[in-house]
Amino acid sequence: MEELPYHCFWKKESGLEMAARMLTNGNHFFFQRSYRVRTLQGVLHPLDQESVRPSEIADRLYLWVWRWLTQPEKFPVTRVASLLQHTLPTLEAHRITHEDRALIRSSLSWLGLFDPASERELDRWIKRLCVSHAPDYPIFEFEWMCISFLKACRDKSTTLRHDYREALSFHPVWKLEKIGFRALVESIEQEGEASHFPGLKSLSKNLRVLLERNFSPDQGISLSVDLMRSEVCTNPPAQKKERSVSKSLSFALDVLVRHQSLSIEEFVRECFGFHRFDSLVHRPKVFQLLSKLRKILPRGMDISCRDGTVSIQGDWSGVKILRESALTLQLKHSAEWSEFLNYAPAKAPLISHSPHSLKALGQGPFTRRELEVKLCKSRAAVNRYLVKWIKTGALRVEGRGKLRNYYMET
Repeated sequence: MEELPYHCFWKKESGLEMAARMLTNGNHFFFQRSYRVRTLQGVLHPLDQESVRPSEIADRLYLWVWRWLTQPEKFPVTRVASLLQHTLPTLEAHRITHEDRALIRSSLSWLGLFDPASERELDRWIKRLCVSHAPDYPIFEFEWMCISFLKACRDKSTTLRHDYREALSFHPVWKLEKIGFRALVESIEQEGEASHFPGLKSLSKNLRVLLERNFSPDQGISLSVDLMRSEVCTNPPAQKKERSVSKSLSFALDVLVRHQSLSIEEFVRECFGFHRFDSLVHRPKVFQLLSKLRKILPRGMDISCRDGTVSIQGDWSGVKILRESALTLQLKHSAEWSEFLNYAPAKAPLISHSPHSLKALGQGPFTRRELEVKLCKSRAAVNRYLVKWIKTGALRVEGRGKLRNYYMET
């Protein structure tokens, strides 16, 4: 708890120092000692992929996500993504407690806040693991409401932003001065810092960068580029706004704003990601991209490509570049994060007592343990299903003991 920066008991202490302090205080034999020490140290180990209680995984995930939110330079998101990739698919919904569900939901929601493209996959994980009808813990419920409010601000949803903000103000945790979520929300609205909670300053700064498009005026801006969404918005005077999504256009405008003039090889590498320049293949792409840029540039600006150099001239006051936060950049450039998203589960099949429901699982073979994971059911429930399906002839059994496998009858 001392490492979580959103309350007044936070201590600016490294994980190594905290682990050493716990061991020197006589806690040599606490439960799963090695795993918990590595959680505080912020390191991964091959043994961590073996049998570990879901509560320990949820605690580690929540702590590491908050470390990344507040110290992205010291604690990169690759550790969080590797933890998700190796542990989340093994979790079983029926073994997760209500508190663990809240921790996992908050962790995945924070990650989705800074990577809108991954929200659909993360929602699948939340629906699979965090299904619960029990009352929520007030502190975690308030945290989740704050994240929902920030997502509404990010997506420019005025109605949701107003409703979520009003719901936050009526929540009991809103009045607690020892909890920093209120200070975080107010710092975003007032474009300040959470001064009473120094551990939240870095997160507040990255949130302001993420939500800059919602709190800065657009008067006099005829062209805006959102690098996070690869969105280009033109707003000519007395005309309707036009939006288009193009990575190459947004990257080209960003690199020209930063450099004004650069070689055609560098321009191709920045816009298209090609590290080897081939004049015969890449020059037509460059000229086509420059033609699109000339159509959307404000009056008084011109772009040219001469003697192997791409340059732009004119007044940039009418162009606005909405850059990405450091947290968003880490997520976009993390190979482990991309691998985890590609493994996102499909919607779990609804299995009833009918043998025909087994068609969603394929022909087999299945072990009892695999059926527990596929059906998201407990061991006792799967055993009841197996007895009924074998009696009705829907399944056949081969082998005995640990080598027993089940096959679907065609």
